[in-house]
Amino acid sequence: MKGGGWIGTHEDITERRQADEQRATLQQQEARRTVLENAIAAFRNCAENLLKTVADSAGEMRATAANLFNASGHTSQRAESAVQTSNEASTNVATAAIAADELSNSIAEIGRQLNQTAEVVRVAVGEAHMTKEDIDALAQSAQKIGDVTKLIRHIAENTNLLALNATIEAARAGEAGRGFAVVASEVKSLAVQTAKATEDISGQIQEVQKSTGKVVEAIGRIANRMGEIDKYTSAVAESVQLQSAATGEISQNVAGAADGAKEIVTVLSEVAGAAIDNQQSAQTVLAASESVEQAAANLRNEVEGFLTKVAI
Repeated sequence: MKGGGWIGTHEDITERRQADEQRATLQQQEARRTVLENAIAAFRNCAENLLKTVADSAGEMRATAANLFNASGHTSQRAESAVQTSNEASTNVATAAIAADELSNSIAEIGRQLNQTAEVVRVAVGEAHMTKEDIDALAQSAQKIGDVTKLIRHIAENTNLLALNATIEAARAGEAGRGFAVVASEVKSLAVQTAKATEDISGQIQEVQKSTGKVVEAIGRIANRMGEIDKYTSAVAESVQLQSAATGEISQNVAGAADGAKEIVTVLSEVAGAAIDNQQSAQTVLAASESVEQAAANLRNEVEGFLTKVAI
């Protein structure tokens, strides 16, 4: 009886020890699961905020590019209108040179056309300044997105490190940690995909910055052409005033005005070409911004898919 009682006591101690070990193992697994769930929740919050910032910046950049494209279209239309106006002025000056008795009417017509040309130039200069402001805003948006991609890259690196740590812990847990090893592998794979998406976004940003530089150059050319137009307009206006002072110099002054009108047509034609280039650059910027916005949406889908898998 005494021997049997001792055996029973020994078995009870062994069972209690095994139960304690199982409880300790379950507690460790629960602690690991809690740490992983907290990490996932923190990653979810950070990713949601980050992706919202990316989407907002991309939307702002797309809106800015659309405004730039519209402004470029208006500039091109104004330049074409100025070319047509200058052609009419040249025709009127030639007619005045042939018929001296119609000189007064021709001079008045020239003055009117010059006023219209000056107004078009002022409007075009104002639109050029507005376009430059839009481009500056676009450059700032691209810079913001660049900062966001750096943050995404940092999150991807931390996610990769978290996956490595989870793999190590799963290896230590043995058979019980096999599920964690699978999750860690998926986390690591998503981190690699996130890094690749970040590189793609960075490439799009570089394209946006290149397009922005081209548009800035086009605006500079437009501003220079507008300055030349202003000079030619002033010269022709002064010539008209001199013509009204002496009838004997009518033919000579009108011929000079005709030459000036031809030069204006040439310059305005170049301005129209520059406006078209500006519009094409704006279209490029718009396409790039849409690509960035699509990349942000794809990245959001990837992150949401990853969080859904991990939460299961």
